[in-house]
Amino acid sequence: MRIYSRNNLKSVREWYTNGQLHYEYYYESGALDGLCKEWYESGQLKIECLYKHGIIVSKKEWAEDGKLIEEYQLNEGDKNFQLLNKLSKLK
Repeated sequence: MRIYSRNNLKSVREWYTNGQLHYEYYYESGALDGLCKEWYESGQLKIECLYKHGIIVSKKEWAEDGKLIEEYQLNEGDKNFQLLNKLSKLK
């Protein structure tokens, strides 16, 4: 399901055939923005990402058994950190 506001995509959600939510993504000005999540068909959380202006700020990924397998956090040394600062000042 896609949700629009004034012809701008705001969110996308899709479900598995069993009715379980598969993913939900949020957008602002055409770019991913906000907390986006994906689930396994079992309902277990798979991925949780925080986006700002289309740039990934943080990410966690879990195995289907619930074990954390990946974690990422944007830091000052990352080239996208400076880009995010510039984009944030424009808004």
